[in-house]
Amino acid sequence: MPEEKTAQKSQADPVRSLLGMLISFGAIGFTLLFLLFAIWGAYESYQHRTLFLTFCLVLTFAMKPTFKNQDGSGKFSWIDMLLIGLSVGAGMYGALQNYDILLREGEPIITDIWVGGLVILLTLEGTRRTMGLALPVIAGCFLLYSYFGPYFPKIVAHGGYALGYMIAANYMSDQGIYGIILGVTADFIFLFVLFGALLEIAGAVNHFNKISQSLMGHQVGGPAKTAVLASGFMGSISGSAVANVVTTGTFTIPLMRRMGYPPAFAAGVEAAASTGGQFMPPIMGASAFVIAATLGIPYLSVARGTLLPATLFFFSVGMGVHFMSKRLGLSGLPKKDLPPFLPSLRIGGPLLLPLGVIVYVLMNGYSIIMAGLWGILTVLMFSWFIPETRLTPRKIIKAFENAGKNIIGVGLACATAGLVANAIAITGLGMRVSSITVMVGEHSLYFALVFAMIACLILGMGMPTVAAYIIVSTLGAPALIDLGMHKLATHLFVFFFAIICSVTPPVALAAYAAAPLAGLEASTWRVGLEGFRLALAAFIIPFFFIFNQNFLLEGELGSIFLAIVTSLIGVSALSASTIGYFRSKCGWLARILLMASAFGLLYHNVWINAFSLVAVLFLYFLQKKDSPSSDASLSGA
Repeated sequence: MPEEKTAQKSQADPVRSLLGMLISFGAIGFTLLFLLFAIWGAYESYQHRTLFLTFCLVLTFAMKPTFKNQDGSGKFSWIDMLLIGLSVGAGMYGALQNYDILLREGEPIITDIWVGGLVILLTLEGTRRTMGLALPVIAGCFLLYSYFGPYFPKIVAHGGYALGYMIAANYMSDQGIYGIILGVTADFIFLFVLFGALLEIAGAVNHFNKISQSLMGHQVGGPAKTAVLASGFMGSISGSAVANVVTTGTFTIPLMRRMGYPPAFAAGVEAAASTGGQFMPPIMGASAFVIAATLGIPYLSVARGTLLPATLFFFSVGMGVHFMSKRLGLSGLPKKDLPPFLPSLRIGGPLLLPLGVIVYVLMNGYSIIMAGLWGILTVLMFSWFIPETRLTPRKIIKAFENAGKNIIGVGLACATAGLVANAIAITGLGMRVSSITVMVGEHSLYFALVFAMIACLILGMGMPTVAAYIIVSTLGAPALIDLGMHKLATHLFVFFFAIICSVTPPVALAAYAAAPLAGLEASTWRVGLEGFRLALAAFIIPFFFIFNQNFLLEGELGSIFLAIVTSLIGVSALSASTIGYFRSKCGWLARILLMASAFGLLYHNVWINAFSLVAVLFLYFLQKKDSPSSDASLSGA
């Protein structure tokens, strides 16, 4: 029997090796082709998006086969070969017939219906294989809703649409699968995925960690603050909170545990910080470009509007780490055990410069595509300054391969999200939800915001960053804008809540990813609660910036400065309240006072700000400085 298994394995290895080689070549070719499109200009948009989706589908069915071997690896079968063949056939039909398809958009022929239905099914299956069940199930429910509209409750019922019309609406237009959502991915996001892949191959994660350790490692709670800073660096580039957790968390969570932090808290820090990276400019996990395209505003307006809320979030998480470290009596690492700052900056610093180049190019009025191309070019250039980061031809090819593989999940998620967005549009569901929200808002605007928040948290659960924003902005944003809310503030409001569900139990994906790294596979709920507690500021800040555009750095300089100062103190008080430690351990009365003061400092009123500041100072001077204590059991308090 062992001999038979060995023989079977030896026969399978050449097949597996050949398949792996073909996948690598396919991913490299995918990246190279669309990089050339970005440089020299793409074909007509429908054809461009068809080719992009076809590559995503082919690579998905090759990389993630239907069946698995006993060792957990993929087992390529005739089913996967059939799906690849169907994907190629459907892609060729769309690419070659693109002008005719668009001309007969309202009058599809039978071939259009069959191919369109096939593309929809292939997209749903490809999304399931790359992103899990959540998004395909939601898309399937919306498609069923489009078909069975008359049978739903009166408040959301509609006339229903024939199957042929639904397929044509999703396949033969610039809505649905091949809508602007997929277009943004093929045009913009793809370049920044390649940018991130080049940084990763150059060793950015390791070098950013060293810079963070040299800056923060000696402070109180230094190892945990390192995790916050490093995750902020990488999270803006990464398109996924989960990917950020498994990348930076591999370094940071074991380090925090060695320093004495309880496992659940260590994992919670990484989960919260990695999720917050999706808010952080300049890239925001690629969502900044989708928000800009959706609103039709310059990218820099989005980046500027997100800067202070994102900074407040990370400052709040950092202060939560600080207060917990003081509560547990944990100090930083000895300076002799830390990487020296200047050598770390000398090696890793050049890899930070391309981010500045991207911002500089955009500030000078160039397109997002031009900024992405300059970012890629400068990574290649600056990496050669230092031997440790040098991108050799072999490394560049590997980065191209990784980019081609990394983009498929984002591309398929955006195509599937396009199905949801189109169903909301053609059925009028968006208008109905808007009407309900406006009705609620007429009685209480705060209730309308809470209603929108809950809807965003539910719809965003289990979603990748970009897809989550697309869905919640389609449903939630129009109603709030109808109630008179600022457009950018509204879209950032729904964006924050769509993303923060990554640390919101029960479906806290970032916490689930962090738990195994802390040895807590069976205690993901505890990790989720710790991440939720540390990320609480993200649930509160949007309710303030939607009413006060000073938080978006709009308005008079004096008002903006006051908002920055009071909000920084406010989120510090918020963190002290949730952790239960300020200058010393806090009882419930002190925690309530700190929480109330935090809300008062974030509120747009000078007198309330002043009164809240006095309350915080009163408590600070009232408390006596606590002696260090290393009671690790307090982490669950």
